[in-house]
Amino acid sequence: MPVLPNKTHPFKDPKTLHHFLSSTQQWLDTPTAFPLATVSLEIDPVDPLAVLQTAIQNNAAHFYLEKPASGEAIASLGVAHRVTAEGLGRFRTIQRHLEALNATLPPTENRYYGCSFSFFEDGDQAESGFAPAELVVPQWQIIRRQNSYRAIANLPLPFPRRLDQFADDLWQQFQAITQPAPSRFHIPDALAHCPQFWQLTEQQDFKKSVTAALAAIQQQQVQKLVLAHALDVLAPVPFDAYYSLQQLRRLYPDCYLFSVNNGQGKTFLGASPETLVQIQNQQLLTDALAGSAARGKTLDADQQLAQQLLSSPKERHEHQIVVDFLGDRLTQLGINPSHAATPTLLRLSNIQHLHTPIVGAVPAHLSPLDIVAALHPTPAVAGIPPQRALDLIRHYESFGRSLYAAPIGWLDAQGNAQFVVGIRSAMFSGNHARLYAGAGIVLGSNPQREQAEVSLKLQALLRALG
Repeated sequence: MPVLPNKTHPFKDPKTLHHFLSSTQQWLDTPTAFPLATVSLEIDPVDPLAVLQTAIQNNAAHFYLEKPASGEAIASLGVAHRVTAEGLGRFRTIQRHLEALNATLPPTENRYYGCSFSFFEDGDQAESGFAPAELVVPQWQIIRRQNSYRAIANLPLPFPRRLDQFADDLWQQFQAITQPAPSRFHIPDALAHCPQFWQLTEQQDFKKSVTAALAAIQQQQVQKLVLAHALDVLAPVPFDAYYSLQQLRRLYPDCYLFSVNNGQGKTFLGASPETLVQIQNQQLLTDALAGSAARGKTLDADQQLAQQLLSSPKERHEHQIVVDFLGDRLTQLGINPSHAATPTLLRLSNIQHLHTPIVGAVPAHLSPLDIVAALHPTPAVAGIPPQRALDLIRHYESFGRSLYAAPIGWLDAQGNAQFVVGIRSAMFSGNHARLYAGAGIVLGSNPQREQAEVSLKLQALLRALG
């Protein structure tokens, strides 16, 4: 597939674009024609989140992943091709489709697939509208890598017979994407972000669930169990997911900002501190993130809370469970994991966590989804032993997790990938938002403190709403 230099910019005007499409039509329509053509070019700087503004506010299909502090983001609009899967083999099914797409589509270094998985293999799809596993080739993407910006269009083949109209429509789309209009303030939208108008409903008695989980731990049914809590927020007018993403970006620049919408009327968004799988040039990074404490209001108070967290036997035990699990799973895959002997602190604006990054070289035969499948769910979001923890989660939680605490990310054709864990998250649907947060329960956990921890995490999301 041709890579287009800026000197022959195909989106200069409809006429230039028409000439480009016409000149490549014969090559693309050979007997071995591809179902899609990928056009990639460098563009002037643009805010990827602003590119998605209209799609987000119109509940249109999109995918977004950004780490503001790193200067990297990917924003995807529309669906050129979608694959879904369910059941225990969903990761392998998506991997097979990915391999088939890579074999079928023209080779390029600039095609990124958006990917999301539900926490459970059945996905609570009837309730959430999201498939248990989904892989998407988007129509449009904006990629930011530090100071480099790139627009990518995946075009259906063969091109329409009326190539002039197709070129004109494509040019108009390109203009709208690369030159997004500034956001406008709407009074009705603003009302959705006034807490005095909200109706809040907790989905369960969280402390009661924690007490039951502690009994299961004392009976040695599980070593650790991660329970989620859900808070439903009802507003008089629809919530504005774009506004909330702007707030999350401002409040949590060190987290991964994400938003996923499959065009079925719901948007799943959040700010996750946790990397599940990051692969760049066959080098893997995954995070062990477990054990939490609040931030102090003063420097001295903050340091005291940090020291208590680092020296807490209960928090260190909870953290080590995750470190050991990740190390064992990676070793079974043939990866030699490496990490520091003691955890450090990951300090966010309202909470701090024990943090151990784990790295390793990825063997050539392993795909990113092989690793995602082996690591999900980690003890940081489920428990130990995994299957018994999953059974108890279904028993104690009165709501479906959908995409909460599940892998969300992207892959490319070269084996690079970025998946985060969908925690500190919310599901938006019109004027209803469901906020999710969880806490790890181990021997020595206190129901009152665990309630305080999930409340602290939910407050972060409430701040993003208003």
